[in-house]
Amino acid sequence: MNYLTIGNKIIDKPIIDILLEARKQLNNGKLSTIEDKQEYVRVTCPFHKGGQERRASCSVYAGDEIEKGYFHCFTCHEKGNLSKFIGACFNSDERFGEKWLLDNFDTTYLESSLDLEPISLVKQDKPRNEILNENILDGFENYHDYFAKRKISKEIVEKFELKYNPKTREVIFPLRDEKGLLVGLTKRKIDYKKYELPKVVYKPVYLLYYIIGNNIKEVYVCESQINALYMWSLGYPAIALLGTGSRYQYNLLNKSGILCYHLCFDGDEAGDKGIKNFLENINKNCITDVIQLPRGKDINDLDAEEINILIHKH
Repeated sequence: MNYLTIGNKIIDKPIIDILLEARKQLNNGKLSTIEDKQEYVRVTCPFHKGGQERRASCSVYAGDEIEKGYFHCFTCHEKGNLSKFIGACFNSDERFGEKWLLDNFDTTYLESSLDLEPISLVKQDKPRNEILNENILDGFENYHDYFAKRKISKEIVEKFELKYNPKTREVIFPLRDEKGLLVGLTKRKIDYKKYELPKVVYKPVYLLYYIIGNNIKEVYVCESQINALYMWSLGYPAIALLGTGSRYQYNLLNKSGILCYHLCFDGDEAGDKGIKNFLENINKNCITDVIQLPRGKDINDLDAEEINILIHKH
């Protein structure tokens, strides 16, 4: 069991409730965004921009995989325990944060700290994503012209079991964990830009199962599934982070056996942050190369010749 402890006392209160209570008591505009993501809570960081950042970039972990209350800002890279975080929200220090937590929430006294199991920062428990029945894929069509429009070859459509649902007019991308087990279906409307990710506890790395299963040591890293599939269509083995990367995904990559990464993140501010996070979190023994895309472009916006030119610059 993962407890939130201060000294020899347990605070048995969900992290989301603690943060909501802190916001109620604040009068400085901090914690303007609090989003419950189950295993973590996404909040506006109190450590940079006076706590007034436009997009929430800080995660406070609430589950059992990572120390409860541990926070990490993916913009300013401040990190630490919940007492430190609460202290910063009130423009104070960790000691203030400890006192505030003890004053505001009921605690249970521990007769001995030996009653608690040691908690590592990141446990090595198995992911708890629900495993879906493979038969779910049988209810869809095997191809749609949308894939060709996005420059994904028929060979790749078949290779990675891409589907089309004529009832909802959506293309379907099976999402598998690192063992190849089906954990969700990503959906994208063909008539307008609406993208739906499955609700999974831990977001896997798209196509990592194939990379591991085929002992591929050099890969191209993209943000989106379509970008990764386009790279495969051009003959470049690729994976997708379904965004700009998470702690869980970096842990998977660091155990994958991949030796060389070519980063193909989008040419925008989010992509810049993704590159920075990747370089900071990936195993330093790996070779990591940044392919700088034109501003405002992603891989799918470029033709094969443009991509080849960018790759051979490195």
